[in-house]
Amino acid sequence: MSAIDRYLDVLACELRATGAARRRFLAECSEHLRECAAGHDEAEAIARFGPAGEVALGFDAELAASRGSRATLAVLAALVLAAVAVVRLAHTLAPGAAAPRALGITFFVAAQVAAVAAAAAAAQALRWRRATAPAGALNLLARRNAIALAAAGLTLLATAWTVRGAGTGVVLAGGLLACSGAAWAARRAGRLAGALPGSATTAPESPLEDLAVLCTPLPGAGAALAVIRRAVDP
Repeated sequence: MSAIDRYLDVLACELRATGAARRRFLAECSEHLRECAAGHDEAEAIARFGPAGEVALGFDAELAASRGSRATLAVLAALVLAAVAVVRLAHTLAPGAAAPRALGITFFVAAQVAAVAAAAAAAQALRWRRATAPAGALNLLARRNAIALAAAGLTLLATAWTVRGAGTGVVLAGGLLACSGAAWAARRAGRLAGALPGSATTAPESPLEDLAVLCTPLPGAGAALAVIRRAVDP
């Protein structure tokens, strides 16, 4: 076995990413190393490429950030479709009909939680759109997306249970299907983020901190949000 093959074996063991992205990355690394070794020896090519652990960590972090951003977009799209489904279901409710108190409270609380969690995830994803977020931030993003989807699903179920009319099942299934697809993307991103070193030890930041960073170009806005953040979330 050549030195490059041994290096690639170590690199494969260090990688946390799975699936097609992992296979494509390893193939690209192999091609690059062999091209470099054609003009030099294998040891020099490997030295120029870098330690396998650092290369793997860099790729995993970048892929986790990319998956987190795509998952957030999927979650936002699913929430829009879920909102459309809720409105559609509400229109089938008989005039003057009222939902049971427990279902009404569940609907109201779940809808608010879904909106707040999705907004926090969107602000965080926008903040890190041009940089690789730390592992703890990516783990937090995955949790926010998961909470938003769980709350959206609960909102749909509370609405459908209140209406229970003809065609309710189709609308409910469509909304839940959209949430399920986004949940798969969010789970995939969260699993990789959770495998990164430091994902469980990094202190999470408030959504107000993300907004303060986003509003930095606006005169006074970033500083004002930073003051509010310190006041309400020390």
